[in-house]
Amino acid sequence: MKHNPLRHSILLFLSGVLASLPVVSGSLAPLSFVLWAPFALHVKRETVARNASLRRSYAMGLWFFLGYFMAAFAFFLAMYPLDFAGLSELESVGVLFAAMGLLPLFQAAPMALSTLLISFLAKRRLFRVTPLYSLFFATSVSLLFYLQNFTWAGVPWASPAVGLASMPLLIQTASLFGSGFLVFLLLLVNGLLAEAYEYFRALKSRESRFALILAIALFLGNLGAGALLAIPKESEKTVKIALIQACAPISESYTQSSVLKRCKALAYEAAEDGAEVMLWSETVLERSLERDGSSEKLFSEIARETGTIQIIGAFSSKEENGQSLYRNALFLFYPDGTLSEEVYYKRRPVPFGEYLPMARLFEIVLPALTEINMLSRDMDAGEDSNLFHTESFTAGGLICFDSIYPSLSRESVADGAELLLLATNDSWFDGSFGKSLHLSHAVLRAVENGRALARTGNTGYSVLITEKGKIIEEAPLDESAYAVGTLSLHDGLTLYTRIGDLFVYLSAAFLLGYPIADAVYNYKRRKNT
Repeated sequence: MKHNPLRHSILLFLSGVLASLPVVSGSLAPLSFVLWAPFALHVKRETVARNASLRRSYAMGLWFFLGYFMAAFAFFLAMYPLDFAGLSELESVGVLFAAMGLLPLFQAAPMALSTLLISFLAKRRLFRVTPLYSLFFATSVSLLFYLQNFTWAGVPWASPAVGLASMPLLIQTASLFGSGFLVFLLLLVNGLLAEAYEYFRALKSRESRFALILAIALFLGNLGAGALLAIPKESEKTVKIALIQACAPISESYTQSSVLKRCKALAYEAAEDGAEVMLWSETVLERSLERDGSSEKLFSEIARETGTIQIIGAFSSKEENGQSLYRNALFLFYPDGTLSEEVYYKRRPVPFGEYLPMARLFEIVLPALTEINMLSRDMDAGEDSNLFHTESFTAGGLICFDSIYPSLSRESVADGAELLLLATNDSWFDGSFGKSLHLSHAVLRAVENGRALARTGNTGYSVLITEKGKIIEEAPLDESAYAVGTLSLHDGLTLYTRIGDLFVYLSAAFLLGYPIADAVYNYKRRKNT
């Protein structure tokens, strides 16, 4: 059949949209293990059977991942119009164009290098036996997803692992090798299914059966391991936590005093339910705590009168080492009302929301995008885990965007955190799947490190998550409310917390080492003949 570029591009784009569905809706989690198969099959046919050029191979990946990321970022559409940011309708359209067009392109362009690499390897005839193609497909794509952790433009927001988080049995092996392993595994299964189909069409029943059986064995093996790993471990230490959900939607007007008054009432109710610790949402105090004596007095009073630990989201503005630092922070008030010297500072500020990357370029190219940051200046990033130490537990803090980066939670737990506390403001995502997608990251962080996690959102999701990824308490969405529950504390380290992303590094070594070893082997064989 004659190659039709437009037809192929549309089909690849739609395949990318299809593969993103479990990320968009967690209820489709098991389909992650089959929805990538059409893409894997197409890449194999074009690069191996039809010897596609490197340029065409890159284009295949670009169209597929453009569809994948555009679907995964479709929640931005629910934010229109952006009047809450002071933007006109025309400016809102420009921002949404950037969010739905440029941002997916920034993600897709480097991800498409995976199909370029597969094509390069295919031309060296490295896929001679099953399951080599599937191994290289899974390794190259998962490695590019992993590299998204290291640039502002390629944030790991839409990692395929997120699509599995709604089913705890599917993600327990993340406690062994991390979320990168989950991405590799589901891609490997999809690659094997593609190979099984290809062999079936070629009437190679033996090879087809082998690939199919191996794919099923890997899926069932992960499921079985998950069932074993999901068995909760007993713990003598527990803590009763209340989640204080202010419900101050970003699209509605409200006063700072009304929010604090509302939260204060909720805090006293939660105290009557036996809460020992209360976690408030991100920047529930929309100004610097150090420069607001009345608010500090208010939180101190609540802590003292309820006899509980209060963990408050607020801004921090202070001088350190001759620098004026402005940061998003979590503050802790002890039951006696004193303010702890230990403060957690957000380590990953949100691009365009809390700081402007490549400021000069965007001010010229798309000035409306610079207006989303409604703060007076760029936020400074925290540098350390900055744990909270109390008489009953040691906790690691996370704020909003921090939760999508596995390394931050792992660092906190490795430093001694028995519990993870996540404060966020997801009211930006009200009315879209962005809220649940962000929640899925928190579930993964809990499982990876074997730590219970308390998460409070301004309008939800405010949930308590066990160390096995099970949600045991939840405040109702989009209303002022609280939830109280008991979480177990653990101090043992999972294998992933100990070794980090070693599996990813070994995958990279395989990707680089196998072609070299194959070339050396072929050279020696030719030399000896």
